[in-house]
Amino acid sequence: MMLFAMIVILGMTAMVIDLGNLMLEKQKLSDAVDAAAISGAQELVNGAEQAKETAIQFANENGVMDPSITVNVDNHKITVAGKRDVPFFFAKIFGFDHVLVESTATAQIKPLSGAKGIVPLSVVAPNPNAEDYGFQFGSLYTLKYDPFNVANGNFGPLALGGTGASNYENNLLNGYISKLSINDSVKTETGNMSGPTERVIKERINLDAYDSECQTYDLAKKNRNCKRIIYLPVIESLNLNGRETVKIIGFASFYIENVGGNGNDSYVTGRFMKNIYSGDWDDENTKDSGLYAVKLVK
Repeated sequence: MMLFAMIVILGMTAMVIDLGNLMLEKQKLSDAVDAAAISGAQELVNGAEQAKETAIQFANENGVMDPSITVNVDNHKITVAGKRDVPFFFAKIFGFDHVLVESTATAQIKPLSGAKGIVPLSVVAPNPNAEDYGFQFGSLYTLKYDPFNVANGNFGPLALGGTGASNYENNLLNGYISKLSINDSVKTETGNMSGPTERVIKERINLDAYDSECQTYDLAKKNRNCKRIIYLPVIESLNLNGRETVKIIGFASFYIENVGGNGNDSYVTGRFMKNIYSGDWDDENTKDSGLYAVKLVK
């Protein structure tokens, strides 16, 4: 009876330990595949090959066997399928050495519809009727922030969560603390904000002074932590006077290259870039201004 009882106890031990380990390893595999899909999706803005390479690298580094990567360029999706060989311990007594577990994950990017941390500079869409709003990514732009001649420039200051130079300067440096979304109406800022804008833009450039990966547009596309990258609300027009209301129609990512001038001659130069940002997407939002949110969809 004791021998029989020991066999039963040993069998139960094998079941508890090995099945518990199996479930743990399967969860680890699922997490690794999910992370690989998200990492790959974040690189879709840099092309399908870059997305695939990133997903494979991340999967391999996290113990995924023979990862299979499928990229759907048209739908901005990437699917990662992987395997992991899980060895048994006590179950070997009964002839069970190992088991192969599998997992699949799909991540997708879509145009950003809402987020926190947006700076108070409204960018006028070059072509509000175009599917991509007419942005030429990588081309040099000159942004002008003189509010008295703002209709001739690309953006103007916004009053987010309050008014005045101090509030504007804080939001420009740190991003607006509350979430902004497409179709939100926001107030424009009055007064010449060239001084606060120049101070903050120079500070952002200086914060990246010792980061070699932030010194050029091409390098910054692979390093989304650069302070020289700012995230802007896109609007239809700034042909207005004083403090008026404008509607947000999208969001864009901008890499700062230089700042200069004084007063009416103030300017910021840089390039719009396709990028990933933490926030929401809206399935009904079809316009694409180059800034995307990423999610697991399967």
